[in-house]
Amino acid sequence: MYTVVATVNYFAWILGIGAGLAAVGVDYRLARVIAGACESVYMYAAMRWLVFRDAQAAQVGQAAEVAQVAHHPAPRTAPADCDRGGLS
Repeated sequence: MYTVVATVNYFAWILGIGAGLAAVGVDYRLARVIAGACESVYMYAAMRWLVFRDAQAAQVGQAAEVAQVAHHPAPRTAPADCDRGGLS
């Protein structure tokens, strides 16, 4: 899946948007900056929801298992040997 995402990234954003903006008259440097900004949003979304979706599901499954483990809350009362007043 990563190879597909990287290939689409190169052809769509680097060649498509970058070269396309430069072809319609936008300064080449500005076109590259705009294409780079679009590329970063695309790569974040593609990596998050396409490439590493299985790892994310595994983390959710682990969190659910941890939540099912018996929870032992802290005692509500202080132990008998605890000095609450701070006076000895």
